[in-house]
Amino acid sequence: GLPPTPREVTDFLQDQDPRAYEKLVDRLLNSPHYGERWARHWLDTAGYAESDGYTEADAQRPYIYKYRDYVIRAFNADKPLDRFIHEQIAGDLLPYHNNQQRHATVD
Repeated sequence: GLPPTPREVTDFLQDQDPRAYEKLVDRLLNSPHYGERWARHWLDTAGYAESDGYTEADAQRPYIYKYRDYVIRAFNADKPLDRFIHEQIAGDLLPYHNNQQRHATVD
């Protein structure tokens, strides 16, 4: 997603550890930017938009960011694809054990 900073390049090139590449990959996968990068593709496919677009009214969707943030969190948490798709289809019809779990998963 994001280009490395000059400092990150220098640190990587100077790292003598035989696992330097593995450490770099782990660091990148653990970055919150990973979810932002890959969620973008899902949101494009799903037709995510914060407004209706080119209409005169251009109705805003003030809470749509919650869906965007949910998708980013799902990618960052490495949520299993079957569970992610299930949540996309079933949405708020899924049973939850308590209200706190519901907000942590769906909001």
